[in-house]
Amino acid sequence: MYVVECLETCENAEMVQDLRQTFPGEVLREASRRVNQLQRHRLKKWLQELNHPTLAFAPSQIIQIADQRHPCKGMKLKIVATKAQYLLCQPINGKYKGETWYLTLDEVNNDVNSSYLQES
Repeated sequence: MYVVECLETCENAEMVQDLRQTFPGEVLREASRRVNQLQRHRLKKWLQELNHPTLAFAPSQIIQIADQRHPCKGMKLKIVATKAQYLLCQPINGKYKGETWYLTLDEVNNDVNSSYLQES
């Protein structure tokens, strides 16, 4: 019951992370089944943020793929939207300008050169 109360009072992803470090995953999963529906939705969102940090990318941000083997290598891409498992991007230069591409979170995690991240 105490863990359920802890989950109910969470206000952000950092608080969820603190609980993850305090309680075993099985205990948290069982307790999460007992929180109210709105809080459970919030918890899922925060867990996605914790498990997939690239979701912190925001629309209008500009990224550039660093991996020379990637089809988008060297292109500057504007993030159009973020989805659960991928980013929608549009090249802002080159022959593919204006097309919309989907990049999986794994591609972004492995290939983005962080020195090219910027706001447009």
